[in-house]
Amino acid sequence: MPAKTIPVTDLASAVDAALLRALGKGRPGGPIIVGRVIKEFEGNPLSAAKKVVSEISPKLQGLKATPTAIPGKGGTTIGFVIRPKVEK
Repeated sequence: MPAKTIPVTDLASAVDAALLRALGKGRPGGPIIVGRVIKEFEGNPLSAAKKVVSEISPKLQGLKATPTAIPGKGGTTIGFVIRPKVEK
């Protein structure tokens, strides 16, 4: 099956709308989580997520990506959480 694409803004809006319906109040907003499930992975998944973040970070102007790895029954999700960059 060919991969489908959706603009990140459309995905974020769809998730916000679903959360609003599920929570019944407020505007959820917040970070966007991006990842891929890797069924068979050998090695350190967080290390792999850090490598991904270092590669994509230059393309995320004004955003900060935090690496994440979540093990599960169907495989390990390797990815990152995107948030607006907070200047100090």
